[in-house]
Amino acid sequence: MYGNTVHAVDEEAPLRPIAYARAYEYAERPWVLAAEAGELDVRIARPGWILGPDSWFEHFFFKPALATGKVPVYGDGNQLMSLISVEDCAGQLVHLMDHGAPNQSVNLFGFEPIKQKDFAAMVAQCLDANTAYIKASDTENKYGKTVFEALTSSTPVTTKHLDWRASYVPVYQDLRVLIEATVRLLQANH
Repeated sequence: MYGNTVHAVDEEAPLRPIAYARAYEYAERPWVLAAEAGELDVRIARPGWILGPDSWFEHFFFKPALATGKVPVYGDGNQLMSLISVEDCAGQLVHLMDHGAPNQSVNLFGFEPIKQKDFAAMVAQCLDANTAYIKASDTENKYGKTVFEALTSSTPVTTKHLDWRASYVPVYQDLRVLIEATVRLLQANH
């Protein structure tokens, strides 16, 4: 939602949607307008990369690793990712509903931002594999502009709602444990 940036951004940052976020921002507009007009209590949640089975992870990291024996790193691998488990995304959504303020927007994430090359290395370790760098131009040629932007852009987020975030007890507190659990689920299905 906040564009390609190397600095973690909170909810006050201007929206500069790229990749899939363009459609999300467009869909949010009526809700944002209703909230600004005071017509409804609209709480907007903007999650980072939601990690779970049958997601971007399966299609752009797990399956390519199964096919080639190497976990892809798209572009230079220095792009930052803010990750959250599917369970904690759902939990934080409920937490926002129950404990958020009226008309509050919240960035949902589970961990500090991580470089994609470090994330891919963790996945590779779980799969007993190596990593392989995929040129940004090859990524765009294979998947198109939207996927290219998603996989090669830095999207680190943080929050200005520190008390709200601190009052949520996460399911996953360790990214490596989350990756291992997600890989095990996917391996059981393949």
